[in-house]
Amino acid sequence: MRCKPFVLLSFLSAMAPAAASANIAAFFTPTSLSGPDAIARTPLVVVDERLSIRCREIAGDPSCEIEAVYTINNPTEVAQEVVAAFYGDQLGEVTIKVDGVAASRALSAAEVEALDGLVRGVSVGLRESQPQGRLGVIEQRQGFDLRVDAGQTRQVMATVEPFKPGLHEVGSYATSAAKARHLLFAKEQEDHRYGVNYFLAPIRTWGGVGAITIEVYHPVGWRADLAFDQPADPEAKAPRWTSKVSDGERFHTVTVGQEAGDALSIRLSVPAPSFNPGGVLLGLGGAFGQEGGGRLRLGWEVAAMPWLLVSVAADSNLSDWLAVTPTVEVASPMALIFPSLGLGVGVPVRALPDLQVGVRGQLSVVLGPVGFVLDLDLYPGEDAQKLQTTLLGQLSF
Repeated sequence: MRCKPFVLLSFLSAMAPAAASANIAAFFTPTSLSGPDAIARTPLVVVDERLSIRCREIAGDPSCEIEAVYTINNPTEVAQEVVAAFYGDQLGEVTIKVDGVAASRALSAAEVEALDGLVRGVSVGLRESQPQGRLGVIEQRQGFDLRVDAGQTRQVMATVEPFKPGLHEVGSYATSAAKARHLLFAKEQEDHRYGVNYFLAPIRTWGGVGAITIEVYHPVGWRADLAFDQPADPEAKAPRWTSKVSDGERFHTVTVGQEAGDALSIRLSVPAPSFNPGGVLLGLGGAFGQEGGGRLRLGWEVAAMPWLLVSVAADSNLSDWLAVTPTVEVASPMALIFPSLGLGVGVPVRALPDLQVGVRGQLSVVLGPVGFVLDLDLYPGEDAQKLQTTLLGQLSF
């Protein structure tokens, strides 16, 4: 039976709703693609592969683009023709070129079925993690043709326009102090984690594979965790990455062989903005001491860090007593029924009944928008008998 070479260039999703990973695989199958009989490996050789994954922030969201370049050689004495495909999930526009010339075409249903079967079976890791394969959510299959004359070499380039990597959300019972205290205006100050997986396993189906050079770029402020999953030799020393910084980007590079692992796992941690707009403080209670009486508090609190709160509040009895106090407070997260606890210091500036500047110690216990605040104010030059203690019930928005 005459066989037509059949090749796979696959970019697969490894985490929902993640996007993107890749490599090329090849096999022979009947021209009709009607069944698995007469399957054999292609003699074409991947001389080398260069992969570049560049991620950056666009309009406040992370965005990644991929360029994969393969040098394909035909070591035989006859021309080899192959059908190839690019797989993707939630990617941007895909472009395939062979020696700089556009080579994309649509795949037939039979070709898609054969390629899907190859992708499901090429990696032990894929089979073990999901027996049904990961192709149920794959929507992009960009086909193209490749012909390599006897003894010749050609270059295949696959590029993916910017796409958003998959968000990796980690559940937690804890809520930052700013978000716990100001549900209406504040934002959660947790780092966002994203994932991109690049599958190496499909390249093993070629007649030979040379060096694979990988480059990963991201902004300097991000953190990248890079690891190869399921290496051929679990006891082997992990490949060593080199990292450099240039023009506001950090880039990591490594050169490996096909045995490095089934996949390269890239996890990007994007730090949340340190500043949080916080929200309104509204308190009602009383003060004890020689200038005691009812107290009403109105202020605004922001978060310089998830655990560092800064506020300015005015306290008054709506008659003859008024003080304005800037305060800095260290506060713990809130976890389920366990409140956020805060300890702070401030500088009360009393305007009525006379102008005085003092020192404040503050303790707060807050569960969601409801809390209690204890203040101890002392004004220099006054005796201890005039130390003022204020206890407020407080609402925060």
